[in-house]
Amino acid sequence: MAGRLRGKSSSVVRDEYARPPRQKTPPKRTYASEAEPRTSAANIDSITAQTEASTVHPYNRTNDLPHADNASTHLHHPLTIPLEYIMSSRTDMHGFTLVELMITLALLGIFAVIAVPSFNSLIRNNQVQSKAEELVIFLQHARGQAVLNRQAYEVQIKSNAPWEISNAGSGEVERILEHNPAHAEILSSALSDDKLVYRANGTATTAKFTICRDSDPTTGYLLEVQASGGLVLYPRGKKDGAALDSCTP
Repeated sequence: MAGRLRGKSSSVVRDEYARPPRQKTPPKRTYASEAEPRTSAANIDSITAQTEASTVHPYNRTNDLPHADNASTHLHHPLTIPLEYIMSSRTDMHGFTLVELMITLALLGIFAVIAVPSFNSLIRNNQVQSKAEELVIFLQHARGQAVLNRQAYEVQIKSNAPWEISNAGSGEVERILEHNPAHAEILSSALSDDKLVYRANGTATTAKFTICRDSDPTTGYLLEVQASGGLVLYPRGKKDGAALDSCTP
């Protein structure tokens, strides 16, 4: 028993003198707002004034600006001051004088007088050439239809109306050719009933056509329809190696 009591008392003594358990407490955090002194509105204004006073803007130097003594310069928006400074400092900007402008207009007038007649002549020559080539295609179509259908085809020639390609048997018109005598006048040699006939074998009635404008043979074309049905378009102002002397075929 004594041993048990001694053992119990010793355990009690150890418990009484035992170190209490350590409590874990989180470390206290220090924030920047707490570490730094708080700035009042008055302090902010004073700091801003000091910063602006110590900062020198390159365009705030009134000695470099033109008309620095004008009080209205200080009323401009800050972004407009650099633009005025730059525009006033440009010395390489030049304009046209009245004399230079008149000389330029005179040269343009001379060029127009020289170029306009040549341009009009080019347009007229192109109109005559295009009508001659169109006539060649028109007659080739008539011959091709005659050979293809094994029937005779007629080309009705009219002075003041479109030319017509029709079947000689049925008389049905298959194609027409518009022509304007003011742009290109087409004249033909004498033909029976003013008809050019293509036969089933491709042969045709011989004929000649001239395409001119203002009765000027130097810019006209001569188109010849051979007995075999072939077409010969001579160069501008030419016929059989010689000059085309008349617009009458």
